Amino acid sequence: IIFVSERDQDSLYRSSKVIPLGVNTDSFYPSKLKNNQIIFSGNMSYEPNIQAVLWFVENCFDTIKQVNQDVVLIVAGRDPTLKIRSLACDRIIVTGYVDSIADLVSESMVAIVPMTSGSGMQNKLLEAMACGVTVVATSYGVGDVKVTNMKEVLISDSVLGFSTHVINVLSNPDKYRKIAHNGRTFVIDNHSWKAHAQALAKVYRNVLE
Repeated sequence: IIFVSERDQDSLYRSSKVIPLGVNTDSFYPSKLKNNQIIFSGNMSYEPNIQAVLWFVENCFDTIKQVNQDVVLIVAGRDPTLKIRSLACDRIIVTGYVDSIADLVSESMVAIVPMTSGSGMQNKLLEAMACGVTVVATSYGVGDVKVTNMKEVLISDSVLGFSTHVINVLSNPDKYRKIAHNGRTFVIDNHSWKAHAQALAKVYRNVLE
C-alpha cells in the first residue's frame, strides 16, 4: 500500500511505503506579473477545502481588508459548493473550473493553505511554492512537507498570526522574496516527479521479486 504522507501511513499497520506528491515545475513556475490578490486553490467540493476557506473568510479576511483596501481573494477550483459560491462579491472571486490554476497562483502575491482537517499531502502548498509565491499555511496545511517556518513558508495556527503573515507579505512583498525563492528551490530538490517515479518503480520491482 502506497501513501503520500506519513500521517496517513500511521493509521494503517500493514506493509506500506510513503512516496510524497510531486509537482511539474515546468508548468508551475514564477511569474513576473503579480496582482494584489490572495489565492486558495483546490477541489471546492472537498469538505476540508470548504472548511479552510470559510475559516479564513470568517476569521481573517476582514482584518486583512482593513489594512489593504484593494486586495482580492481568489478561490480557484472546480465544483464549488453553494456555501463557497455564496461568498462571491467584489472582493472575493469564486472561479469554479479554470484552464490553468498555475497562472492564477503564479500571479498572486500570497497563497494560503489554512487547512484545519484533511488527509494526504496538500498539492496546493507544493504548487504555490513551485510558482515562487509566498505561502501562509497552518501546521495542518503543511502536514508532512519538511519545510521550516520563516525559511520556505510562513506558518501560524492562530487567527492573529495567520492574518498578520498575510498582511505583512502584501505590505512588503520584497522582504519575503527570499522565502518564496526558497520554497521553489525546496520543491525542485524534494518533490520532483522524476525522483518519485523512481521510488515507485523500486516498489514494483521489490514486489515482483
